[in-house]
This record gives sequence, structure tokens and C-alpha cells, in this order.
Amino acid sequence: MQTNTTPKIDESNPPYYTDTKHELRDIQREFVKDDAFVGYCVCNMLKYLKRLGKKSLAIETQISDLKKIQNYAQFAIELMEEYEV
Repeated sequence: MQTNTTPKIDESNPPYYTDTKHELRDIQREFVKDDAFVGYCVCNMLKYLKRLGKKSLAIETQISDLKKIQNYAQFAIELMEEYEV
């Protein structure tokens, strides 16, 4: 019997976002003003919240979307604390 040894990918931070020297969110922040980036994070949180349970009923997909909401909330909090946006 062969076991699956493929590592589990963190869908909230997949390799195609972390395969460079800088994280995608850091690159995005370079191009977007701080207050606009907070708005970007909030809009993405709303997007994932709106589709929660509609894109897929699979619990894994719903958990992944909740983790994305959590990540965007954390990005916004960090930015607001750092720059007092």
C-alpha cells in the first residue's frame, strides 16, 4: 500500500504567492496607499464571507475561505497599527 506523502498546501498562503523574495501582500502595499490597502483587505474579507458555503459545501473549502478572511483581517490590523490609518 502506497501512502500519500505530498505535503499539504496552506491554501490561504499558497506557494505561488510565496515563491519570490517578497510576499505578494508586501508588493501590493508598495503600489497602494495605506488607507486604500485597508479597504482592499476589507473588500476581500467581504468577498470570501459572501461566498462562504456557496462556492462549495466541502468543509475544507469553507475553512479555507474563513482562513482567508482571518488573514485579510490580520493584514488590515497590522497596517492600521503600524501607520495609524
